[in-house]
Amino acid sequence: MTHRMMPLVIQLGLILGAIATATLVGVTARILACRGANQLPQVLTGSPAEPSVQTPSAAAPQAAESEFALGNYIKPDLIKLDIEATAKQDAIIELLDMLEAGGLVSDPQAARKALLDREAKLSTGVGSGIAIPHGRTDGVDRLLCVVGIAREGIDFGAIDGQPVTIVVLVLTPKDGVGPYLQFVASVMAVLDDAGRQSVLSAKSGQELWSVLTQTPTGPDRVWDNSNEV
Repeated sequence: MTHRMMPLVIQLGLILGAIATATLVGVTARILACRGANQLPQVLTGSPAEPSVQTPSAAAPQAAESEFALGNYIKPDLIKLDIEATAKQDAIIELLDMLEAGGLVSDPQAARKALLDREAKLSTGVGSGIAIPHGRTDGVDRLLCVVGIAREGIDFGAIDGQPVTIVVLVLTPKDGVGPYLQFVASVMAVLDDAGRQSVLSAKSGQELWSVLTQTPTGPDRVWDNSNEV
């Protein structure tokens, strides 16, 4: 390669890098704008939504089938109101320790490696103060998650440069996608501007769980806070 060609190669590299960054920002913004799990595949594949024709009688059952219940995955005893760690790796390990303490991970070392290796490749800070560190491991047999609040903010190297205050750690089995995409889309739909404000204003695990799962609270609901962290 001649010396005269070097500036052109460097310029081309800078242009391609800028295009990749812009594309990632655009995709992240569209993910954040999703209002339901059914919209996420359209964002990731770039395919338009297919028009559907429904009769009035069929519309209600079909809508019910598309709902994704976060309450099946977010558990009251796996919510931490105040993350003590100040660095992202330490915060990930702190939340993972909650799964280990509950006996939910058969191979903690493999789970830790999966999470930290994934984070090292690309930050899971998706913007707007949210991070979703995740990993695939044979140490779990289903999707598991822990939610933590970092009120002082943690530098995750997020795409928008903002500190992360809401961390949703997710582990999934290696042998399948499972409900991961639907889970993430549903979480992001809940954590819109109003949702994030409600989460950060929560004074108890019960209140935070209610916001995330969109489950009303009241004296008629049974709440077991014996394992609340």
